[in-house]
Amino acid sequence: MPRQSQPDLTQLRKPASDTSERGLCVVTPKDVAEVVRSARARTLGRQVDAAARLGVSSTMLSGLERGTGGSQLNLTLAVLADLGFDVVLVPRDPARSLQSHGREADR
Repeated sequence: MPRQSQPDLTQLRKPASDTSERGLCVVTPKDVAEVVRSARARTLGRQVDAAARLGVSSTMLSGLERGTGGSQLNLTLAVLADLGFDVVLVPRDPARSLQSHGREADR
């Protein structure tokens, strides 16, 4: 099997300089669950309404919020950790958030 060339990682978005201050490191699906549940409740309200707004099923969102978001999430976090990466969730600029766009669309 021929060896593939190195991927060009220069096109990836670089984190903001204050990432370590604003970010939350997630290691397990339970970590992701806490972040998703908190953000959803704060910005989009009820789970059923948020699921429709996000374009996912309420079953999927519920599973994600319980930390049972599926084996793919679990495997992805494990692979990234094994490769030496931290996964850090950093809130975007509020002007770019889903909630902000929704408010503008409702006007």
